[in-house]
Amino acid sequence: SYEASYETYYMLGKLEEYTGSTQRAIKAYETALEISPQAHQCRLSLARALCDLGSIHRAETELARLRYEYRRSDVVWALSGRVFLAHSDTKRGLRALKKAIRINYRCSIAHTILGDYYSRHACKRSIKHYHLALDGDRPLYSLYDKLATLYQQLGRYDQAISQLSLMKYFATPEDQIKIQKKIRELNHKLDNDNKLKRDSSWWQRLVG
Repeated sequence: SYEASYETYYMLGKLEEYTGSTQRAIKAYETALEISPQAHQCRLSLARALCDLGSIHRAETELARLRYEYRRSDVVWALSGRVFLAHSDTKRGLRALKKAIRINYRCSIAHTILGDYYSRHACKRSIKHYHLALDGDRPLYSLYDKLATLYQQLGRYDQAISQLSLMKYFATPEDQIKIQKKIRELNHKLDNDNKLKRDSSWWQRLVG
């Protein structure tokens, strides 16, 4: 039937996207939209997949249509912000991301994109957005790794270890081994850092 055909291709697209086959997912979404052009959720999935593939111009074509038809969708504005930033239109990109957050303060996609944007020059601001993204969607466990990296850059090794420990909870057994190795390295740095602080304190007391 008509509905069954659309659902079949749409669900196939979701499955392909979940397993990392982005190009096949795009093909399935496009076929679904040929059957049902007004299926905005499918068009949104297509736009997101195109962004992930780096097809920014094609993604913008889909998002322009969605912005006109679904102005109150936080995800539409978040993805639009991602596209604008990719085009180096920073002002428009940040404005779109802020609009997504005004619509839905817990919009994980918007906070993740902002976290990525600020990670290059404003670590503390980036950390704030990554935490907000996790509050909105706990399964985004890769953000724990990004937070750990930022905390490490700030020399806050104990908090970096905490983030990696949380990440372990969601990771595959293979990734857990890699995460545990990172934790051991950070524990070593933390021990060295604490030793330096103790030695410095002892020396100050001695010469004081």
